[in-house]
Amino acid sequence: MKIAYIAVKGIPMSGGIEKYTEELANKLVEHGHEVTVYTTKHYGNVTGSYGGFHIKTVPSFKGKFFEKISLVMMASFDQMFRDYNIVHYHALGPSIFSFMAKLCGKKVVIQSHGIEYQRAKWGRFTSSMLRLMEQLSYNMGDELTVVSKQIEYYFRDIYGKEAVYIPTGIEMPDISVWNEALLCDMGLEENEYYLFIARIVEEKGLHYLIEAYKHLETTKKLVIAGKIDTNNPYHQKIMRMLKGDERIVFAGEILGEKKDMLFKGAYAFCLPSELEGMSIALLEAMSYGKLCIVSNIAENMDVAQGKTLTFENKNVENLSEVLRKAETMSDAERKCYGNMAKTYVEKNHQFEMIAQQMEELYNSLLN
Repeated sequence: MKIAYIAVKGIPMSGGIEKYTEELANKLVEHGHEVTVYTTKHYGNVTGSYGGFHIKTVPSFKGKFFEKISLVMMASFDQMFRDYNIVHYHALGPSIFSFMAKLCGKKVVIQSHGIEYQRAKWGRFTSSMLRLMEQLSYNMGDELTVVSKQIEYYFRDIYGKEAVYIPTGIEMPDISVWNEALLCDMGLEENEYYLFIARIVEEKGLHYLIEAYKHLETTKKLVIAGKIDTNNPYHQKIMRMLKGDERIVFAGEILGEKKDMLFKGAYAFCLPSELEGMSIALLEAMSYGKLCIVSNIAENMDVAQGKTLTFENKNVENLSEVLRKAETMSDAERKCYGNMAKTYVEKNHQFEMIAQQMEELYNSLLN
């Protein structure tokens, strides 16, 4: 079958939805399908082949609100002239433009990766607009799919809409490959740092982690990996918080083998998020058999309860206590948590299983 994914900022990128789309597209190509991923031109993408699937770039406006809407609109227009069987939207609100695919007789899947209007980056007006778009679009596709149980419950409770739960997936890493030189290049030693790796946005709660870590008496470093924009007010706040503590290492955006080594070498992974769909970074850390320290929001608890250390969401004092607990753990206890986490991901979140579930959904629509 011919499948179009609408739309992500760019590939490759470190964002969760971008990573998810890239992995899913590659798996479906392995299964014999043709996949096109629509992206914007702003992030260096060019139309052409990438890893087995096709990238189609379309123009879009810049700006955190209008970029995604204009990207989805232009991609929806372009697909009208292509012979796709399935058009799959990776954005709930902007999928109001999915009517263009429906008009052409194509099957439409709309996927929710999170409740967009709740994100901290939006002001009151933009949040209201996104919620209105959600109300208009959630029922426009032939099927609605969600990446977490909490989002499934949300649509059932708010709209009476039954969604198909297909969780986020990852590829299990090769633990045996070790390149210590990459850590040394960043001034790091194995098991001598805590790791935060995610988009640097307010709902990821990095500011809580920095504040809690500063209260921790430890020689272990805190490594922060993520793309930074010096014009972003929240990023400016984070960079101010880093000053005065030489133990904190800002690594910037990390991809490929360096990212792999950061996970492998970490003493523990920290995710203090206020809001999630289902965190790919958390699943990745668990797949490496790492001790994970996460906020107790429901989306994290769906995958982590009993297999991680948890703290009360937004509670810096409680996070400090949990970091102190992690600091005094024996290697055996830390490895026990890591092994439980890794086993859970192997059984429930490998991308081959996720791709099969998505493929079955597509086939059910076409048949």
